[in-house]
Amino acid sequence: MNLIHLVSITFCFSSSIAAPSHHRGNENCEPQKTPLYGTKWCLFERHQAEIGSICWFSCVKGYHLRGPTVTKCVFDYETQKPHYNATIGFCEADAPILREGKNGPYLLHSYDPSNYVIHVGFGEQVTLKSYYYLALYVKSPGVNGVKNTVSILVQGDRNKYIKSNGTHVYTGDMLENTPLEQDRATFWLRENHFFRGYAAFESFTKQGYFLKHQSRKIVLSKVDDKEDTVCASFIWTRDL
Repeated sequence: MNLIHLVSITFCFSSSIAAPSHHRGNENCEPQKTPLYGTKWCLFERHQAEIGSICWFSCVKGYHLRGPTVTKCVFDYETQKPHYNATIGFCEADAPILREGKNGPYLLHSYDPSNYVIHVGFGEQVTLKSYYYLALYVKSPGVNGVKNTVSILVQGDRNKYIKSNGTHVYTGDMLENTPLEQDRATFWLRENHFFRGYAAFESFTKQGYFLKHQSRKIVLSKVDDKEDTVCASFIWTRDL
């Protein structure tokens, strides 16, 4: 069994920068904790949680931050109380490095909701589910052999791949194994494309179209706004 060492480090530095004039007596923000597997640096005059103090957050090697990198203690004139302008995030493990060949088994988690994974059920439909975990394999490079691509295989059936045709995403075999079928089962791997630590899968045959979850179904779609980037970002983990 591998032992994981928990790392939680806080560095605080004094500064000659004066606190804002609206500082009310000894009122301070509730101190923010250092994320697990993370670090925190704070810049302040007298106290790390005073109004005007600024804190920076990061993660140790092998993890990436889900949340803001910087927070500031500010005074809220509506509540008449100080608070930080953002909630701290958490440090999430990076995806395992893909080696040449078949990698896995993995779960392909969506960026949000993070407890949902890509699922292949009966028939050809590819969906997003939270209660039924099906492990998948990632082949690198993809079945067409082009560098920087991947193919996604269904567990328990080596001939089943996640494919795309137009905007339709489905599972299919490679019995014909024609160049067109190989390309349909191949996706450009865009690591850290929309979010640090997460990958996007761009269609090999339809440039600018990505795997995206929409109403709990996996489709091929363009990414036009912030909501789309969330729905088109995935991470593979060994949490089976």
